[in-house]
Amino acid sequence: MDIGLGMPVKYACVRAGVPLESYQKKQQNDPKFFQSVEKAKADHLHNALQIISTDLPGHVGMRWLLERRHAADFHKPAEVQLNVQTDVHNHGFLLTPSLQAELAGIARKHFTKAGGRN
Repeated sequence: MDIGLGMPVKYACVRAGVPLESYQKKQQNDPKFFQSVEKAKADHLHNALQIISTDLPGHVGMRWLLERRHAADFHKPAEVQLNVQTDVHNHGFLLTPSLQAELAGIARKHFTKAGGRN
């Protein structure tokens, strides 16, 4: 089953020659089928985590795949970087370290509200 390899369902259906609508109906109406698909997904996740945790060859690719396929669980938080350059002569102000920290906090809050992760 291609789904057990981590393939998205729509592509697994194409490879199997099964219309996506047929798969979805079977998924809704057949609890055993639903459970077998969910188990295949969980097995793939388990295998990926084993590869990552033991630093086996391919672990970097597995990390990349999990960060994208299971973003809610494995997405790396985006880094917020604030680069501020000041020119005291032209702008007439000095950005102190405490003000820099405050601005970075505001940027993180704004980024989190906009859908990023902190």
